[in-house]
Amino acid sequence: MKGKPKLTGYHKFLIFILSAASFFEGYDYMVINLALPLIGKEYGISTQTLGYAVAVINIGTIVAFFIIRTADRFGRKPILLTTIMAYTAFTVLTAFSKGLTDFVIYQFLARVFLVAEWGITAVVLAEELPARIRAFGIAIVQLAAAAGSIISAVLYPSISASSFGWRGLYLIGIIPLCLIIWLRRRMNEPLRWLQSREQMIENKTSQQSFFKVLTSPYRKRTILLMVLWFLSWVPITAVQVFWAYYAINERGWSLGGVSKAMSIAYGIGLTGYLVSGKLMDILGRRPTSFIFFLGASASIFWAFETTQTAQMYISIGLCVFFVTSFLPICSTYTTELFPTNLRANAAAWTNNTLGRVGCVVAPALTGQLAMLLGNTGNAVATLAIAPFIAAFVILFFFPETKQRELEDISV
Repeated sequence: MKGKPKLTGYHKFLIFILSAASFFEGYDYMVINLALPLIGKEYGISTQTLGYAVAVINIGTIVAFFIIRTADRFGRKPILLTTIMAYTAFTVLTAFSKGLTDFVIYQFLARVFLVAEWGITAVVLAEELPARIRAFGIAIVQLAAAAGSIISAVLYPSISASSFGWRGLYLIGIIPLCLIIWLRRRMNEPLRWLQSREQMIENKTSQQSFFKVLTSPYRKRTILLMVLWFLSWVPITAVQVFWAYYAINERGWSLGGVSKAMSIAYGIGLTGYLVSGKLMDILGRRPTSFIFFLGASASIFWAFETTQTAQMYISIGLCVFFVTSFLPICSTYTTELFPTNLRANAAAWTNNTLGRVGCVVAPALTGQLAMLLGNTGNAVATLAIAPFIAAFVILFFFPETKQRELEDISV
């Protein structure tokens, strides 16, 4: 099946509505980081206990595996709508938590559906958008999630100071329910999935087995993408978690200085989503990935080793620019390299197994390296080897998929 050469009104609607859903997904994802100090104070909980709570909640990113893969069986549209509705419901319920146990349960479940929505969205975009702008479309929607994270930080001071307190941050999460009404009415099931489903029925083919993507001819692609996601999530997590800590505790920066640097870095650096997405469609997946992963490796090392104030501003901006590109790059490859009847299953296996383990182990790994190497800066700088390795994994083992139809890639 040949993709349409031009963007239609429906394509534009799809990008808009999925960007709106992803915006609130990014908002909800960031709120927990902002609300933790207030939650700890209200419930009288230690920092250590809060850390354990967040660790349990983050396991939800792996559990999302079981939700994402169902989109191959039941269709993209119903599972996507369910994930948006579910993460909205559990986000709102979080506002009514009566203690830490309630909070962790609601946020764990919200995280499961947040990550599932993120994964299925990429699948829908890959199957619906024309081949010539497939990567850029995925990048735009993922940028919206990052924008949601920024907006949550902007709204945090005024909302947390209101009578609602930290709970008000979660009450805003009810807005996506309004989007559900519109999305349900206008969104179509991707034609590729419908045709794949009809073919399976005609051929009397049963649903693919749980481990199908790990068997030939998909085993190699699956393993390579699992490694790529792992090598991406480790530095992403380490930079997000530890740069502020590094700047304050090892370079003597003030909170105000860190806030200013991060605002500038994310304001400029998040353009990495758009630039990488556009270049993937123009230059190709492999050269763009190679440039951005090597750029990430160099900028991470620079950002966590320099002692000069001006260089710290520049390096963290470049770091965000290159590191954020990992998400559209990995998502594009993940949705392109498998047939329609396995696409969601493959997305779940590659990103939500070994890939998301990278999120879980990165903080602990950084802590262990910091003990061995003397400080956090050296620890994260050492992890800059991960994207360096990823650059050559892509260069030597991944195919070029620029402007190719999905049916031609996944054979």
